[in-house]
Amino acid sequence: MGGARRAAARSARRGGRPRRRQQKKRLPAPLAELAARLAEARRPWLALGAGAVGWPNRGALHAALARLARRLDAPLAVLGPGGNARGAWLAGLRPEAGRLDARRALAAPRRLVWLWGVEPEYEAWDAAGAVDHLARSDTVIAAVAYAGPAMRRYADLILPIAAPYETPGSWLNIEGRLARAEAGAPPPGAAREGWRVLAALAARLERPALAFERFEDLAAAAAAAVATAPAGGEPPPAAAPAAAAGGLLRVAAPSPYAWDAVLRRAAPLQATAEGRWARAFHLNPQTAAELGLEAGARVRLEQDGHAWRGELRLDARVAPGCVVTGWGEHERPPLGPAVGPVRLEAGG
Repeated sequence: MGGARRAAARSARRGGRPRRRQQKKRLPAPLAELAARLAEARRPWLALGAGAVGWPNRGALHAALARLARRLDAPLAVLGPGGNARGAWLAGLRPEAGRLDARRALAAPRRLVWLWGVEPEYEAWDAAGAVDHLARSDTVIAAVAYAGPAMRRYADLILPIAAPYETPGSWLNIEGRLARAEAGAPPPGAAREGWRVLAALAARLERPALAFERFEDLAAAAAAAVATAPAGGEPPPAAAPAAAAGGLLRVAAPSPYAWDAVLRRAAPLQATAEGRWARAFHLNPQTAAELGLEAGARVRLEQDGHAWRGELRLDARVAPGCVVTGWGEHERPPLGPAVGPVRLEAGG
């Protein structure tokens, strides 16, 4: 009886409303099924891979995995694009509030575009659109280690800089550990280390804070910026595109040997199983049967008036209605959005 009176007193202090036990919100069916399977694991661990970078609804996908990780009390690792994406973010190489990010900056012609160590014809989310907009921009300056045929057409000025392996620098892994790197070889010809080019430009623009004369001073400034940088946030979710009627949804997956200009031009790496995988088209067997296509056939993939040709491979892990392609391969014409409607047909 004493316990009942104490409970009634507590209820009266809350305004007479009985306390309700908070219930966890139900997970959507796909996440609930995944949670049930992972709950059997002794130490579950989740990761959002770099292949999700090009997905327009990546923010919602990240939020869903974060919710699942909390439910399982499991860690969630987020793998960014490239080997030093986190380091670049923490060093301040990110759009300020209200400014354009890389995708939106390449989504229309501009008065001035400065490309630094990037090849939009291979690396942009909408490569074909980026090349078209760059060609119609007033002035395009590219500081790169390699200049392909497309860049030579749209760039007004090309500055040769050292490749990542020809200049000292640092790398920050997903655990936040900083690793120093020394130059493996001097840059060839007229190429200069990128930091020297930026330091010379800063001096001409009378920006002494950036006009470093020694790499050690630059490294110290970068380390200080990383130590005081705010945590990164997630982009707002965007609606995922729908496949065209009777068509397929292309989902581009970056090849491990296509992340930068050096890797994508390394013939021995492209001859590996991973390199050959990136040049093929991967389709669910059910979707292939609906299209009348067989494994090993030569097929033609068309998107926004541009086409790739390659071998068809069947993979039950690919979602029906989707075709998985590579992203960033050398010696291929640019295609449209990395996630977008395409057509696939026999021939080629």
